[in-house]
Amino acid sequence: MLYSGATKELVRFSELLQAPVLTTNTGKGAFPENHPLALGAFVVSAPKMGFHFLKQADCIIGVGTSLTRNHWAPQISSGKRIVHCTLEAADINKEFATEAAVLGDAKLVLEALIAEIGTKKRTSEDVAAEVQAIRKEWLEEWMPDLTSSEVPINQYRIIHDLMHAVDRENTIVTHDSGSPREQLVAFWQCLVPGGYLGWGKARSLATASG
Repeated sequence: MLYSGATKELVRFSELLQAPVLTTNTGKGAFPENHPLALGAFVVSAPKMGFHFLKQADCIIGVGTSLTRNHWAPQISSGKRIVHCTLEAADINKEFATEAAVLGDAKLVLEALIAEIGTKKRTSEDVAAEVQAIRKEWLEEWMPDLTSSEVPINQYRIIHDLMHAVDRENTIVTHDSGSPREQLVAFWQCLVPGGYLGWGKARSLATASG
C-alpha cells in the first residue's frame, strides 16, 4: 500500500463499503488512523477495535499484503472468506484459501474497484460508530497508564504525551525492537504515509557487540 501510494484510494474504497481498515506493522500509515473507520495497526499488540473486528468479520480483503502467517501479523482465524489483491502470484492461496484473487498494483486495483462500485455507497454509519465506541472504551481502560505520574515515567505516558506535543503530519517515528515496538504501534496514531517506520522479526537494535 505504501509503495503504491494508494492511501487516497484506500480511504475512498473503505468509505464506499463502510468497511473498517487495519494495517500490518510495516503498512502502518497507509490509512490515516484518525479516520472513523481506522482499526489501527497490528504486531503482537494492537488496538482493541482491531481484535474485535478481525474476530467478527466474515470476509477479509487483503490489499498490498502477502497474508503471510507470522507472530507479528494480524491473526486471521480459519473460516474467513478471503479476497486477496497482491503483486505476487505465489502469495495467492499460500496461507489461506482464497475466494477471489486480483493480481495487480494496489492503487490501480482499488481505482478499478471504486469505479465498479460507482455511487453505490453504503449509507449506514453503524460501523464507524461501533469502531469509535470500542476505541473510546479501549482508551478509557488505558488512560491511567497513558497519563500516569509514576516515577520513573512509564513508556505509555511518553508515547501519549509525545503524540500530543508534535505535529504528526510532519513527524516520522520509529522504535527499538521488542516491547517498544508493541507499545508504539498500538498507541501512536499515525496520520500520514511515511509518518511511521515499522519493522519486526529483527533483533539488531537490541544486540550489543563486545
